[in-house]
Amino acid sequence: MDVDYVCALKKIYDSFSVLNFDAVTELLHEDIYWREAIGTDQEASILGLNEVKKHVLSQLPIFWERFDIIPIEFIQANEIVVVTTIYDIKEKLSQKRFSTGAAHIWKFKDNKAIELQTFINTVSEKINT
Repeated sequence: MDVDYVCALKKIYDSFSVLNFDAVTELLHEDIYWREAIGTDQEASILGLNEVKKHVLSQLPIFWERFDIIPIEFIQANEIVVVTTIYDIKEKLSQKRFSTGAAHIWKFKDNKAIELQTFINTVSEKINT
């Protein structure tokens, strides 16, 4: 029987929503490959948990007044889980609010997230700005 990675991801999203990044990182593999959405200002490929902490998690409170990722649906196939989401975010500097659909593809190894690829509706992002 496959491991239920959906439960782990629900914990990640719940922890992320309250900026509890320690709880988030407990569920991430040390060698995680984190890929931000292509076509966004945050586009990047980051390798390793320490780099994700430094370049992603520590930056969120600096640039975003609000950064809510609301998971809608979880679809699991073996070690891969696709999560459809809604982003509801507000930039600190400009005070611009942005809401759009997005998808995350997670891969797991040793019961921890080893890879994340994000996809976001960048057309909506440009219209909302």
